[in-house]
Amino acid sequence: MAVVMLSSDEIELRPETMGTLKLVVKKDGATKEYSGVEVKLAFPMTGGSKMVSFREPGGKEIGLLKDADALDHESSQALRQALGLAYFVPVITKIHSIKEEFGVTRWKVETDRGPRTFDVATRQDVRPLGQGRYLIRDVDGNRYEIRDTEALDPASRSLLDFEI
Repeated sequence: MAVVMLSSDEIELRPETMGTLKLVVKKDGATKEYSGVEVKLAFPMTGGSKMVSFREPGGKEIGLLKDADALDHESSQALRQALGLAYFVPVITKIHSIKEEFGVTRWKVETDRGPRTFDVATRQDVRPLGQGRYLIRDVDGNRYEIRDTEALDPASRSLLDFEI
């Protein structure tokens, strides 16, 4: 199936509930509306918000927007809000403890969004991204980031070294 490329002048975005969007596509003389649209970045770790995929609630891709920076003001705000919710990733700034309990590890940490306690199912949920950077996924699917292990205090680094 071919990828449908969307242009910023062909679409309108409006916020809905729980980080979803209403997408109106005006293409080839036809108008089609989609509700409950989810957004995904095509290159979330490296490409910023330049290329965005719009997906129906079941996951089927509606289209790919290449020029997100050219959206009208209201659509741009709606997209930024949806992406902010979809890619909410608190940054861990300090690790208080990492303890194994019943086959999972319980992490007590400080983040740039305040203190958090979460459980990690397996070591595979602590993914190295290179150069001291880690992405951690908890049992509920929430993600946390350590941007630079060297920026952590020695006690935090020691706990992390033991875990990974």
